[in-house]
Amino acid sequence: MIADPTLIELMKHLAWTPPAIVREAGDMNFASEAASYERQIAESEKELQIWIDTGRRIRESLWNMGFESSDRASTVEFLTSLIDTFEKGRKAEFRLLERLQKRMRRVEKTFPPALRPRVKAQHDRMFSIGRRFYEEGLDYAAFLRAARAEFDPASRSGPTFDNPDDLERYLTQAIA
Repeated sequence: MIADPTLIELMKHLAWTPPAIVREAGDMNFASEAASYERQIAESEKELQIWIDTGRRIRESLWNMGFESSDRASTVEFLTSLIDTFEKGRKAEFRLLERLQKRMRRVEKTFPPALRPRVKAQHDRMFSIGRRFYEEGLDYAAFLRAARAEFDPASRSGPTFDNPDDLERYLTQAIA
């Protein structure tokens, strides 16, 4: 297997999700809660960036360690399981994000017209966090597949693409 401490860090990293950004139930006094809500969003944006930076460091560390293992079969099995679990979670999160976005667009319409642009701007920032988390997850899935292919050249099978747009569409569909 790959170095254990780095794998533990990788698994812990993959289990992280952005913190919830919520307004107190029933509180529609947007004007009084806006600053608090903005702070929650800003904090979530910071935490997401830390997560992204940490993930990139972990990936670089794993890649630079090389792919030597005394138990290649076990490593490939572990990576395959990790990919399957991770991608399943990403699919569920993406569906949840889509449903939440539709619901929040309906909620925006319940605010007085003068407040709607500000509410929409906050919601847009929230969904940007979710999209960035999801997109970084796509990058992580691609990294895990590349790592598995380094351990097991037989796992490199699959379609080939001459057109980058076709490749992007295939990769997006693979975990969407």
